[in-house]
Amino acid sequence: SSILEKEIEGSIRYRFTQKPSKAIEELTNYKKLKAIYSTYSFKKPKISWMESFTRSMSKNQLIFAGHPHIDSYRHQLKFVIALEDVSKNNGPTSYLAKTQFFNFDLLLCYFLSWIYEKRIVKGKKQFLPKKVIRKYHVNEKNLFIMKKGDLSIFDSRGIHHGSLIESGARHLLWFYFD
Repeated sequence: SSILEKEIEGSIRYRFTQKPSKAIEELTNYKKLKAIYSTYSFKKPKISWMESFTRSMSKNQLIFAGHPHIDSYRHQLKFVIALEDVSKNNGPTSYLAKTQFFNFDLLLCYFLSWIYEKRIVKGKKQFLPKKVIRKYHVNEKNLFIMKKGDLSIFDSRGIHHGSLIESGARHLLWFYFD
């Protein structure tokens, strides 16, 4: 199938393995997204995309990407389009600035990410070392507060996570360019 579905209570995520439809390309101004990427990298992008919807259920609710993490050992642009408003209360992405640069404390995470992506070893995404998590929690982070239709772009090698949804729901469209 060209759609990979993943669900936890209160959340559903669809990862699409085929090229976006014409309707999605028009909705997201896809050609401009590719043009933005081309100013960052000179190679032809490999693009994957995903839709996620999460609604508030409880204070201890599990959410996708709810723990601080990196997506890859390599730099990867992540484009996020809000399909509805994202406020402080409905789970904005939290991003720690300047963490996309090499960090010796993350060397093992970079290595594990590499062997998983190369399919040398099967496994799940790794958790960051406790030392890195402690630093993450005490530092000021950027919250991606967005209006419906807004676009946020970040390097997903940097440390980030989805914040807890205190009320309402969060509905996002994600594009990964690498």
